[in-house]
Amino acid sequence: MVDLEAVINRLEEEVLQDLLGVPLYEAFLTDLDLDTGAIPKTPTEPRFLDIYDKFFETDPQYLRSEGMIKMLQMFIWFEFTKDLPVRNTPVGLVKSALENSKGVSSGAAGIEKTYNRGLRTYRSIQEKVILNQSTYSEYDNRSIYKEIISFV
Repeated sequence: MVDLEAVINRLEEEVLQDLLGVPLYEAFLTDLDLDTGAIPKTPTEPRFLDIYDKFFETDPQYLRSEGMIKMLQMFIWFEFTKDLPVRNTPVGLVKSALENSKGVSSGAAGIEKTYNRGLRTYRSIQEKVILNQSTYSEYDNRSIYKEIISFV
């Protein structure tokens, strides 16, 4: 069985380091760790709020982000469910209880769509940082570009 808490702890750090690069991630984390009493913790610096919250921009290019929390939730859900024997139904993903049932692939369950939605937010945040490097001076151009996935 997959330990959800372990998946969350591993992916949160991994995805944000990949997204921002280590120096900018550390600056973001320092700002996030300021004790404001907010739950969940939110950044205090406007520059970090700009990439933390959802945004939609068309100039100088089309960028749409559902926000960092939603992005992390989508990646975590993908990682947590990708190896489970699931079936997509009108009420959500369900595990088959019949002995004669055949498992479906992650692609058949539709979970790649959730990953790819998270990835669109990831790329929009990443591009916003790249376009505004004077604002995100800690950015070192070592973030990781992630690819759209397909199980077809």
